[in-house]
Amino acid sequence: MEQLKKILEKIPYDRIAAFPAYQRWIVILVIQILIFTAYYFLIQRSRAEEISRLNGELSNLQQEIVKSSKVAKRLPALEKEIENIDTQLAIARAHLPEEKEIPGLLTSISNLAMQSGLDILVFKPGVESRKDFYAEVPVQIKTNGGFHNTLEFFDKVSKMPRIVTISNVKMGNAREEKGRTVIEMDCFATTFRYMEKPPEQKVEKK
Repeated sequence: MEQLKKILEKIPYDRIAAFPAYQRWIVILVIQILIFTAYYFLIQRSRAEEISRLNGELSNLQQEIVKSSKVAKRLPALEKEIENIDTQLAIARAHLPEEKEIPGLLTSISNLAMQSGLDILVFKPGVESRKDFYAEVPVQIKTNGGFHNTLEFFDKVSKMPRIVTISNVKMGNAREEKGRTVIEMDCFATTFRYMEKPPEQKVEKK
């Protein structure tokens, strides 16, 4: 607007007044065209560019609002999902003993074998294998006893409150002892313990 005002101030109105009538009309027409052109380029064009920019910002804001609305609609479902995960984790943790409980758990497995009428030949805890939030604790077990006694031992282990899996089962060397058939059984019983995340070590600033 200031630039248009400067253009109008530079027009020599006194000289134009001295022109003949037909020349004044031509000059006035030319001035009007120049003023319109200047108005368009200096004002209307800048306004159009500003309107275009604002429309672009408005479009971006509307997209953000749509995205926020979608997130807001999903929020209850996400909160419910997180709650379910926390519940499942709590249930899983209840079935995973802590490190201090492992010796007692291994003793329980050994006792179940003897309660089932099996003679324990080997009971050897293996190397612990660490995962994300739990650790696997394998135990090699070798027993001597009746086939039904072995199945009874497996059944009792499956009913323990803590998670214990039996794998790599091998049976053989069947023979008669004291009027009954006995077999040797070799397997791995694996239990799992919960691992707390170690506290983050603070870096000392020098």
